[in-house]
Amino acid sequence: MATPLWVQVPPLAPKIVIERVMLKYKFFLNILLLNFFIYGQSHSDEIDLQIKDYILKNPEIIIESLKNFEKKQEKQEKIKNKNNIKSFENLIFKSRD
Repeated sequence: MATPLWVQVPPLAPKIVIERVMLKYKFFLNILLLNFFIYGQSHSDEIDLQIKDYILKNPEIIIESLKNFEKKQEKQEKIKNKNNIKSFENLIFKSRD
């Protein structure tokens, strides 16, 4: 009986190195979360105001967005219609008079 490969090959990175890297990531994540809780709401309000200001200065963005939305809706409607035609193909094209 052969020895399993995981027994034959030592791990590529020692456990201590992996733990140090994980500790650094945990520290970084904690700093990010702390920053968000301290400054998150004020930055969020500031970003909201910037977006509102941009939209008010460039209203054509809204019109362009609505046109894109309509195109997307039309594509979805066409796909839905094609699927309906396929599913009712027998009734539509091969019905008896």
